[in-house]
Amino acid sequence: MKKLKYAILLSMSATFLIGYSIFDFYTKYNELEFQVKKNYIKTQSQLATERISRKYSELINSLEKKAFVLYKLGNKSSNEETIRLILKNSYKSSFDFIGVVNADGIGIDSEENKVDIKERDYFQRSLKGETVITEVISSIMMKGKRVQIISVPVKSKDRNEIRGVLFGVLEEETFFTEISDKVPPENYIRLIDSEGNYISYSYDEVTKVKATDNIWKDLPKLKFLKGNKEEVRKNVSQGKCGYFFYEGDRKKLVYYEPVGVNGMYMFFVIYDDYLNKIKNDALRISFKFSLFIVLGITMAFIAFMLYRSEKVRELNKSYEKIKDQQKILKIALSHSKIVIFHYDIKSQMIDVENTLYYSGNINKFLVSEFTEKFIHEESQEKFKNLLLKIQKSETAEETLKIKNGDSFEWVQVDMRNMYDKNHDISDTIGVVSDIGKLKEKDLLLKQALEIQQFAAQKYYLKIKVNLKNGKISGINGSEELENIDYTNYIRLHILSKAVENFSELQRIFSIKNIKENYIEGKKIPDIIFAIKEFKKIIWLSAKFSFKEEEDKSFVTIFLEEKSKEVQLNERAEKDSLTKLYNRAAVVEKIEETLNNEDIAPSKYIFGILDLDNFKQINDKFGHNYGDKVLVETAEILKNNSIFRGFWGRIGGDEFVFFFLKNKNINLDKFFYSLIQKLAREYEKSGEKIKISASIGITENFDEDTFEDLYTRADEMLYEVKFSDKNNYKFYKKQ
Repeated sequence: MKKLKYAILLSMSATFLIGYSIFDFYTKYNELEFQVKKNYIKTQSQLATERISRKYSELINSLEKKAFVLYKLGNKSSNEETIRLILKNSYKSSFDFIGVVNADGIGIDSEENKVDIKERDYFQRSLKGETVITEVISSIMMKGKRVQIISVPVKSKDRNEIRGVLFGVLEEETFFTEISDKVPPENYIRLIDSEGNYISYSYDEVTKVKATDNIWKDLPKLKFLKGNKEEVRKNVSQGKCGYFFYEGDRKKLVYYEPVGVNGMYMFFVIYDDYLNKIKNDALRISFKFSLFIVLGITMAFIAFMLYRSEKVRELNKSYEKIKDQQKILKIALSHSKIVIFHYDIKSQMIDVENTLYYSGNINKFLVSEFTEKFIHEESQEKFKNLLLKIQKSETAEETLKIKNGDSFEWVQVDMRNMYDKNHDISDTIGVVSDIGKLKEKDLLLKQALEIQQFAAQKYYLKIKVNLKNGKISGINGSEELENIDYTNYIRLHILSKAVENFSELQRIFSIKNIKENYIEGKKIPDIIFAIKEFKKIIWLSAKFSFKEEEDKSFVTIFLEEKSKEVQLNERAEKDSLTKLYNRAAVVEKIEETLNNEDIAPSKYIFGILDLDNFKQINDKFGHNYGDKVLVETAEILKNNSIFRGFWGRIGGDEFVFFFLKNKNINLDKFFYSLIQKLAREYEKSGEKIKISASIGITENFDEDTFEDLYTRADEMLYEVKFSDKNNYKFYKKQ
């Protein structure tokens, strides 16, 4: 009877524990599942909030830039028509329209309407220096429209005087449609102002609870599953984030957080069944992935076992064959010049089968004894490395010098490990072969190649390229080549060896550039550049020649060495410190280009670059330090020559450039990047000096001379120098 009671009690306890475990698992699973959903919606909400904040920042930045332009125009006493033109053509990418008013609130907008906003709160606040983002309000200029307005002050250069206010107007549909369009499907957002009024109308699917114009009116109507309206209101009043879960037409999870603008809040809503779908999809993918991994591991294990079994059978056969052939091998060795030895890795002993290179009776040696007795001093380290290598791999080989009386012999040593049934090393065999004659021939061949290479005084290459498919059809006269890609060949054999101006050379030699010149009927100018070949600088000239053959278009590229001629020119044309072109060479090259009727119509850009504060470097750190700064500056300029042209130094810290204008190159981006790279700080004995660069730039016009280019660029440089420095300015033809 007692046993029955104990059995019943034990069964009840087991049932209780099982039930409790299931309940606990279900509870924790639900909690974990809800937490995952919360994390997902929080991430989506934060992305949307970030987009809204970033959009506001872009809009404010756009207005501030326009305010600065309007201030500059104001200094030049521009008429109202000029300001209207600026407003009309500068707002469409950011606002529905914009306007500017003076300090009395009177002005014009981009629709050429007169405006009076002196009574508006945002005008009064911006007039005090604030950047203002309004709530969504009813527009006085766009009747029946709800708009949001951003306003910034128009300040003087010293920031001490406010001349007026620039404002931009956004229809709420324009702004919030752009934001909500990026929200994932089955999600929507609601933006509310500081009073709880809705200021956005993202996609909503509320059918059972009809929404009003204020969230605090809507919350009491909801059936909360998690959270409550009091908690939501309390969190919003304190600027906190939070969640709630409610049931309407469908179950929905909501995450709310402050936007950081005018007390606005964003409510991000996602349907629960959509979250469940994502979860189930993820589970299915995880299950399939896990199944594939298990199947893959199982198949790999089976394959490994089959391979291992086959390998063991092969090793057993090899082991038996070796035993049978050992006697035959010993007999053969006694009649050959091949030496066989056994290397015992554990005992570090070497057992020699036949003593070809000495007349002693001892066949077994310690490794150290064997090395000292037989291996030449020049090869002893190689032999030690060979023995280390064979301990880690199945085979190893090395060419060594071995002692032979007072002389030496060249031998090839090949080593192989033999394995037993358990795949453990049973023996390590070394085979020593005499290669003296082969080594002698190899050395003679190397000497001949070195002599031939030394005797070669001219580098020459002729490449013929099919323009249709970009394949090389001939090299140095050979016409039987197929499937050699021109781009890869020229990169490997020419561009990879270029000493400088890699980007420009890559553009000139590109098949795209060659085709464009051929189609437009232009001649590609000859170029001279340097490559490094056999540790020596070689100057090459490149000439391009187009030809039609059997309805096919070809270009032939001639590359010829110009070393002696170029080196002499280099000494005459280059500045000895920076290796850039000197003043005489700069003037000659530019005048030659401008006077060449074939290329003069092309547009070039010329500029003068002057280092800011360089005199302080020379005065305080010394002229040797200043020379170091000039050399570093020249290196930066050489590495930023992305157009066809050159840099030069015409004296002191004054540099010039002359480049072919390229419509595919953004000049503003190029020069902005360049002045960033040239802005540096130098330090000596605890004192620091910052330097930067100012640049004046002009295009060439008809009948221009070098002096014309220099005068215009110098005017632009003067304006930069006496304004902000560390900048650049283009000459604009009146």
